[in-house]
Amino acid sequence: MARTEMSARLLQLDMHDNVELYPASTVEDIVEAINKTDYLLDINNGPEVLDTVRKAFLSHKLILSMNDFVHNKNYIARENIFANDQFDLLKDKLQTTSENKFQYDEELTKQETIFGPEGQIDLYQKVFSEFS
Repeated sequence: MARTEMSARLLQLDMHDNVELYPASTVEDIVEAINKTDYLLDINNGPEVLDTVRKAFLSHKLILSMNDFVHNKNYIARENIFANDQFDLLKDKLQTTSENKFQYDEELTKQETIFGPEGQIDLYQKVFSEFS
């Protein structure tokens, strides 16, 4: 999804059965998509749109990203932020978790413990300071 038009190169990906692209999406479109999907791929090479990483985290969606594109590390499990040359590992994690509900739930639990009982106090403090 993008709030703007997409490049011709990106639009070519729409020919794949497992890819859906939404250029020029509205705020409502983005919020609805977050609620309907199981994943957020934080791979946008620009500013974060509408605080989507936080919204996806609060909506219990598994978030995956790449080092050069990650927008809000506070909400993403460290093992779900891949080096830029590890796109195949990101793809493998997507495949593994989409084919195995137990694996998906396990990865989501790791992500959610960032702020759970085993979460790190410095992350709590940082998030709460954003609301002050």
